[in-house]
Amino acid sequence: MLDHNIENWTNSKLIGKWTWKFDKNTPRLMFYFNRILKFSFFLADRTGDKLEWKYDDYFTKVPKSDIFHLEILKLIHLK
Repeated sequence: MLDHNIENWTNSKLIGKWTWKFDKNTPRLMFYFNRILKFSFFLADRTGDKLEWKYDDYFTKVPKSDIFHLEILKLIHLK
């Protein structure tokens, strides 16, 4: 995960064990690095979208398509 600090224009990249937790009661998304809370976000809005990918199968040359369902999250940074 890369953290871009706009106050002093620095980037920091933390490499290690990341875990996340979503509390649906608040609604809050929290990211932990080595079991220590590093980032917390409030879920302000959630919408869905889909992306269709059309292609020809490599072996059969038959046209195919896949649909990817996306969740678009609007987050407010708390910590």
